[in-house]
Amino acid sequence: PEAPAAVVPAAPTQSAAAAYNVNVNGTSYYVEVAPSGAITSIEPATVIPPLPFDGGEIVKAPMAGHVLRITVKEGQVVAAGDVVVVMEAMKMETEVRTRNGGRVASVPVKVGDPVGPNDTLAIIN
Repeated sequence: PEAPAAVVPAAPTQSAAAAYNVNVNGTSYYVEVAPSGAITSIEPATVIPPLPFDGGEIVKAPMAGHVLRITVKEGQVVAAGDVVVVMEAMKMETEVRTRNGGRVASVPVKVGDPVGPNDTLAIIN
């Protein structure tokens, strides 16, 4: 019988370093990773103050319910489609997502808050 072929992992196709914001025990760090996977830089992340609303996106509650989880913080950069808040209504969870990417300028709700339809959950610039 033939021996099974060896499985060789594919070479990374990424040609540029990647950057991440990592939170460890409440402290944020900016981490750069080379295409090989090696960490090339770790620096404490600086806190960026939130911007005033300048015509970005106001993320609104799609229905009445309660805020179950908040998945973003002021100053955090989000991409289009990221979950901002998880709501609970009639024992069902609803993920509320952004339409556009940007930076979270404000999150005027907290966990447990009751919200009505079209109440502001977050402001994204």
